[in-house]
Amino acid sequence: MRLLLIIPLAASVACLRENPAFDGSVALTGMTGTTGTTGMTGMSGTTGTTGPDDPTGVTTVGTTAGTSTGLTGTGSESTGMITVGTTAESTADTTGADSDSSGGPGSTGTSTGEASTDGPIDIPPEATLCGKPGPWVFSEPQALGMPVNGDPSDLDMWLSYTGLILLWSSYRNGAQDTYRASRMAVGMPFEWSYANNKDIGLSTDGADGKLALSNADARAYLSTKLPNDTNFRIHTGDRKGQNYGPLTPLTLDFPGYTEAFDPHVSGDDMRLYYAPAGGDQRLVVATRPAADQPFAAPSADPFVNMDDPERDEADPTLPAHELVLIYTRKGVIERGGTELWFAARSSISEPFGPAQPVPGVNSPAHDASGHLSGDGCELFFARSTMQDESTWDIYRSEIQ
Repeated sequence: MRLLLIIPLAASVACLRENPAFDGSVALTGMTGTTGTTGMTGMSGTTGTTGPDDPTGVTTVGTTAGTSTGLTGTGSESTGMITVGTTAESTADTTGADSDSSGGPGSTGTSTGEASTDGPIDIPPEATLCGKPGPWVFSEPQALGMPVNGDPSDLDMWLSYTGLILLWSSYRNGAQDTYRASRMAVGMPFEWSYANNKDIGLSTDGADGKLALSNADARAYLSTKLPNDTNFRIHTGDRKGQNYGPLTPLTLDFPGYTEAFDPHVSGDDMRLYYAPAGGDQRLVVATRPAADQPFAAPSADPFVNMDDPERDEADPTLPAHELVLIYTRKGVIERGGTELWFAARSSISEPFGPAQPVPGVNSPAHDASGHLSGDGCELFFARSTMQDESTWDIYRSEIQ
C-alpha cells in the first residue's frame, strides 16, 4: 500500500515480547510442537515438550487438530529460520480455476461505468470464500495484539502457506522493515515473534513494504525501495536452504506508472497481481507461461468492470482459486474513509464484475491493506483511527 498519509518514522521502543494480548503463558523458544509438519519457521514437528527459554534455539511448532484461544507467548525471541514442510490438509480452494487472464500485454483497461455499487451484485457460485458462496458474513474484526501490532504502524501482511506464520511491514524502530510472528494453529492468536526478517533475507536496508510468497513459500516477492533507488520496485528471490535471496528486481513496465507496490502472487507462481503507482494507483496483473519464465507486460483488463477512475485502488488479495478479489479503494474520512471493496468472477479467464464494499468489515475511519488466507476463511487488514490517521494496526476477521 502506498501511504499518502503521513507516517512518523521516529524510533520506537516497542519490545516484541511485551504487552501480550492474551492471558496465560506458553513458551515457544526451546519448545517443540505436537507431532506434525509446518510450513514456515525454523521449527520441527516432533512430539512437544516445553523447554527453557533459548534465544538461539531453532524451534518448531507442529500442527494441531483443534483450535483454542487465550494463550500468550512468554518465551524469548527466537532466531529460527523459515522452513517449509508439508501438511496433510490443503487450504487451497481450486473451485473454478481455469486458464490465465491477462488481457493484452501492457493493456491499460477501460472503465465500463459500472465500477462500483452500494447495492447487491451478482456473485458467481464458483466464487467462494471458505467454501461458501456469497454473499458472505464476516465476524466482527478484532485487533491483533503484541507481538504483531506495535508502534507506530503495522500493515501489508501476508499469511504463510500453512497459515501459521504472519508476515507484515512495520514502521517500528525508526525504519520500515518486514517482520514475522507465529501461532500454534489456525484460529489461535499470533504470540511468538522472531527477529526482523533481515535474518532470512526478506527485509533490506531500504524501505520494505508488502511481502508475498508463492510455491509453498519457496519464492518471495518484496516491494522495496533500496537506498540507492528513488522508487519502490518488486524484488524476488528463491529460498536457498534457510534463507531467501539474493533479491533481484523484476521488470514490470506499466506505461505511466513508475513504482510497484502490494504484490500478491498466485500459488503456482504464474500470476502476479500488484498496484503500480504514478500520479494515481490502480490494479494490474502480470502473467507468464511457466514459473521459470519472465512475466509478460502487466495488464489492467481483469479489473475493467470495477476500476474507478476517480479513486486510487491498491492492495489486491485473492484466495487460492483467484475468483474473489478484495482490494483497497482509497478515500478520505470525510467521504467515508478508505475502505475494503470486493469483486468476483466465475473463472480466471474472465474479468472481475462490479465491486462493492466488503460487508461488515469497514469502519468510519480508514480500512486498507487486506490479505485473504488461501482458503478464504480469514481476512487480515489494517485500520487507522479517527484520532490518528498515520497509525495503523492489523485486524482479523473470518467467514462465519
